[in-house]
Amino acid sequence: MLIDGHVHLYPDVDRHAFFSTAAANLTMAGKQAGVDPGPCVLLMAETPQETSFDDLTAGRGVPTGWQAAVLPGGPPAIRMEGPEAQVVVLIPGRQIITKERIEVIAVGYRGTALDDRSLDHVLATLRAEQRPAILPWGAGKWLGGRGARIAALVSGGLPKGVFLGDNGGRPVGWPAPGVFRAAGPVLPGSDPLPVPGGWRDVGRYGFFLPGVIDPAHPTRAVITALLTLTQQPTVIGRRISMPAFALRQIRLRAS
Repeated sequence: MLIDGHVHLYPDVDRHAFFSTAAANLTMAGKQAGVDPGPCVLLMAETPQETSFDDLTAGRGVPTGWQAAVLPGGPPAIRMEGPEAQVVVLIPGRQIITKERIEVIAVGYRGTALDDRSLDHVLATLRAEQRPAILPWGAGKWLGGRGARIAALVSGGLPKGVFLGDNGGRPVGWPAPGVFRAAGPVLPGSDPLPVPGGWRDVGRYGFFLPGVIDPAHPTRAVITALLTLTQQPTVIGRRISMPAFALRQIRLRAS
């Protein structure tokens, strides 16, 4: 599986271009890393304001030339097949903002009731529901009290199925957070920003999981793989440059 571990599909984005870009970027990233080709998988991190997964599940907004198939079980995934035989699998998930203002990507979780709850409560709930959790790095988001909370969590040993996440928006040359060294596997994702052209980052940064994916139950396969993951997976793709980072931050604050 070629996986982008942090994906947003915003309402104003051209979905044909988005899925084509995701497939092209992930495939190229896999080739450059020298790993075996596999399905292109997007771990969605939708906020309550993002409805792309529900739209596609209901057949709304399927781009011209693409077909969307809902794959049931564990929970449902969406298989997008493009006009040039591209295959992109969407795994549902939520971006949760905890009481401490720490972001958590809940893989395979579709609820909306965990925002503004404590980090301990969110992680315990996801663990009870057998849902992996990724705490993604973000520029300025692990400073002060939030950074101390992340460090304390890591120092106590992350529970199985809980990971820190690297971000394609962390520019080349920006040192990796020190907590990455003690965190065990770190799962990268592109985290496309809601700025003009930000969607083009989808699939540029991610990771490779070996093994065979069950084409009928991809969400279950991904969840099982992450809940049992103990070794750092192969990182694929690249992060953005420092000038690109600066431009995105200016656009983000101006939006």
